[in-house]
Amino acid sequence: MFKTRLIIPIRRNSKESMLLVFLLLLLLFFQTCTNDIPENKKIENIHAFTKLYGYVRWFHPSDEAQEIDWKKFAVYGVQQVEKAPDDEALRDSLLKLFRPIAPTLIISLEGERTVKFPNYKPDNPEKFKKTYWQHLGVDLGGKSDFFKSRRINRPNHNENQQVELSYMGEVKEGWAGKKIRLSFEAKSAGKIKVFFGPTSNYIFKKIAANPTGIQGEIFECNKWGQCQMDWVPSKSDNGFIFGIIRMDSKTLYIDNIKLDYLVNDQWKTYAIENGTFKFKPELNREWPIGVPKKLHYKKNAEWVKKYSDNNHDYCLKLPYSEKLFQEIPHDKPSLLKSIGSNLNIRLPIMLYATEDYTYPIGDTSELIKLKETIEKVEYAHPYNWLGAYVNAWNVIEHFFPYHDEGKLQWKKELEPGITALYNTKSNQLALKVFRKLMSKTKDGHLTIQSLYEDKTCYLPLRWQWINEQLLIIGSRDNEIPRGSIVKKIEDQQAKAYFNKVSPLVPAPTKGYHFYRMEKYALKGACHDSIKLSINVHKGKTRKLYLHFNHSTPLFRNPNDTLRRFRLFENGIVYCNLERLGHDSYINHLDQIKNSKAVIFDLRNYPSKAALTIITQLLKHKDTIKPYQLPKVILPDRENMDYKNAGWNLEPAKKRITQPVVFLTNSMAISYAVSILLWVKHYGLGTIIGQPTAGTNGNVNSIWLPIGKLRFTGLKVEFPDGTQHFARGVLPDIEVKQTVEAFREGRDLQLEKAVEYLNEQINTN
Repeated sequence: MFKTRLIIPIRRNSKESMLLVFLLLLLLFFQTCTNDIPENKKIENIHAFTKLYGYVRWFHPSDEAQEIDWKKFAVYGVQQVEKAPDDEALRDSLLKLFRPIAPTLIISLEGERTVKFPNYKPDNPEKFKKTYWQHLGVDLGGKSDFFKSRRINRPNHNENQQVELSYMGEVKEGWAGKKIRLSFEAKSAGKIKVFFGPTSNYIFKKIAANPTGIQGEIFECNKWGQCQMDWVPSKSDNGFIFGIIRMDSKTLYIDNIKLDYLVNDQWKTYAIENGTFKFKPELNREWPIGVPKKLHYKKNAEWVKKYSDNNHDYCLKLPYSEKLFQEIPHDKPSLLKSIGSNLNIRLPIMLYATEDYTYPIGDTSELIKLKETIEKVEYAHPYNWLGAYVNAWNVIEHFFPYHDEGKLQWKKELEPGITALYNTKSNQLALKVFRKLMSKTKDGHLTIQSLYEDKTCYLPLRWQWINEQLLIIGSRDNEIPRGSIVKKIEDQQAKAYFNKVSPLVPAPTKGYHFYRMEKYALKGACHDSIKLSINVHKGKTRKLYLHFNHSTPLFRNPNDTLRRFRLFENGIVYCNLERLGHDSYINHLDQIKNSKAVIFDLRNYPSKAALTIITQLLKHKDTIKPYQLPKVILPDRENMDYKNAGWNLEPAKKRITQPVVFLTNSMAISYAVSILLWVKHYGLGTIIGQPTAGTNGNVNSIWLPIGKLRFTGLKVEFPDGTQHFARGVLPDIEVKQTVEAFREGRDLQLEKAVEYLNEQINTN
């Protein structure tokens, strides 16, 4: 072991030199103490920081906490608490970190006399309002109109601006090069943004995802006033769209929407259905925007009198609701929690507030100093991964809705996860560890997009596990025949190789787990190679090396290669609902209605046509509400309740009344499963195939120091209240594909559907 001698020239009677010696010795002493801290103590320290971080970030409503870069704070905090040699030092370190953003935080040692709680109640409380967090799911900055987080009675800078009303129509012949004028009356105590122009500039998904970035004009209208915008279409413009975005938390009133265009220097009016709101509009319309020739507005819209003394003049009211739901943390204004390392905390989750600040105001100089320090933080290994886990662990702990269904023991994963990441030697190894940790959720939607992942490419083939054998079901390489069986991968039995992949891939059901592993095992670093041993049809074994050299996979599901629309004998129609878009479905509607039976293939992700099909099969108004959005006001999912929602579908005028079969399998996920929930509940058809993926619910996302994490933020149950997660929709008739049938070019599930429908036709 090498020793370093520290030689410092000292001039006699030199105070500066003596001070330098003292500082250097102090530094050496501190480094020695830090290195002497046992690893298990460092892990305990990070454990305590992680728990306190989640409580303060998502449940403490101080204004100071809204000014922090929480990603960098997580990385910085881990670095700071790691140095604490004992519990008392850890308490001091945590207080130094959090007091600037949580002035009323108390941390006490186990068994210590209760520390006097700071006074967070003002002398004149009647002049204050109470502020606290409400979360519907949780808004993690993902530009979602679905998940919301709001501090009641405080400005919510994190809240997304939202499109309140929109209309889309076709550009008329002769409009090119001529002025089109949008006008309407509005009243609001806040500002509104109006966008108006060609549909090519305003893609619907983009509007829903980021209304803040849409170009438009800003209007202020404290009293009823006229808003007006002009636009000149070009020859290439086929459609137009306009919309109104609320920019403040204020109620908005709209009336007399008009669209005028110039013809021979004279203004003519383009008819907008009920633009004056003379008649009561169909309220509570389903979002999103963009259905042609229909005004669309948010679900909470109301039809009200414009003036109290006029019974014949009505307008549209778009109210702003301060609360997301009625529940408040009135019985628990403060959290009393153990955070480990013999430390307990007391943290208010309800504070007093004025229009300008939350009470009490923290030390402004300390907050500024903390923010400046955080700004300089760099994402060094392994603290970038530990900071990511601090965030990811808390998001799953407080907001993931499937803990019980997935038998998730998440609290027990905290310290092992920290330990595993702490001991990784590279970003690539840390990514693998991070995937294993997050896969314990069994969330079929969960994905990790890492900044440290090598560029991904794919093998030139597609494989699938059928009857315990890994079958090649497609190939870009002519030397690899379809139907070959993969026996070994990298000199390991195929099953053993997949067993190593298994912990990296989250899924709640066996079938969907195999599907995700099949896809994951096809990915690798570009230009890397992999060794395979395969058995071709005649039993010969071949060994070959394949390169990861394709930017896209061959295809996602086996039935991707099936035709979009097909006519069978005996009047049976087949529709592949992934490949058959809504417009194509409508074009085939006459053939479908004139058929004797219909097969709808849902063995992958369907188009919007699937929802139209449900309305054409419904006999009565739809009332089920299987979607459950978590209502969160307390951490650790304590007293978590749900806001139930459904589709509120109406039966279509032109119905499908002939026998119907829906094909499905373990690859059917999310929207495909939702369609089958409606089919199963209302008995809209016979389901043939395999159980679905057992995964459903809208996806939420959070940016981490290492990339992006996506997970399921919405809970879905069967309409009768029974569990869907990890079970899926079960078929009425189960049919498994076989290796022999695949090699013969047969689709056993499709064959069974045709056979079943022929029996129905002949019986009727």
